[in-house]
Amino acid sequence: MERVRTTWAELARGTPPAPPPSGRLVVEVTGPGAPDLRALDALARLVLAARRGGADVRVHDPGGGLAPLLALTGLDDAVRLS
Repeated sequence: MERVRTTWAELARGTPPAPPPSGRLVVEVTGPGAPDLRALDALARLVLAARRGGADVRVHDPGGGLAPLLALTGLDDAVRLS
């Protein structure tokens, strides 16, 4: 399992961490602010790339704003929270 720390701002800039070739990637989003649609788009792209490569992505301790946003956009089944 690989653990990566990033911020909502980094995700919003479109610079998500690279997914591992296989296994599990745990993304821990830190820092101030809340997720926005650009960050959510980058996170969804990361999950898609990881799944294509045979890896699984989980977002660790996402804070209160991510789960409702995932549900609103219909991505709550695609992005796993832990």
